[in-house]
Amino acid sequence: MAALPSAQGRATGTPVPGAERPIAVVVPAGTELDVKIAGPTAMSSATLKNDQRFEAATLVDVTVGGVAAVPAGSIARGFVSSFKPVSVVNRQGSFTLSFDELRVGDRSVKLRATVLQVFDPNMSEDLTRIGPAAVTKGASGGIIGTGKAPLTTVFVTSGVITAAQGGEAKVPAGAVLRIRIDQPIQLLH
Repeated sequence: MAALPSAQGRATGTPVPGAERPIAVVVPAGTELDVKIAGPTAMSSATLKNDQRFEAATLVDVTVGGVAAVPAGSIARGFVSSFKPVSVVNRQGSFTLSFDELRVGDRSVKLRATVLQVFDPNMSEDLTRIGPAAVTKGASGGIIGTGKAPLTTVFVTSGVITAAQGGEAKVPAGAVLRIRIDQPIQLLH
């Protein structure tokens, strides 16, 4: 057992009296959350490359059992795991964004998540941020409201973002992705 610092700053083998022990919080698989893609440029099947990195920030707290397990502003990191630009054979561009890391404060945990929907970055100001209304297996997070509209130029099937009317698949800068966590995430708080 690692020694914990005492109130006087010396190492001891026992916890500091009155110090709280960290609690493990598990965000279950199936939890959905909304993240906003960082960066000033759009993503396009014409210009993306395999393994190209990207970041997105969570928009609202994800709570589990009353604890803010994933606070708003946490960073979801990922990469382009596949892409198909338009060609003579393939008339619809597509790409897949895969997630591999979640940064909560100064901690990093493994993240496996799938894109479910892409929303227009130009959401109106009357957007309603919620908690309990997006409950999934005891965890809550997400956004709803009349100001949020799915992006009509792409559709998402099994995590693959495809151009809706042919041509290159494009996601504008600042777009919001609704993602589903595919494996439980354990965090200490």
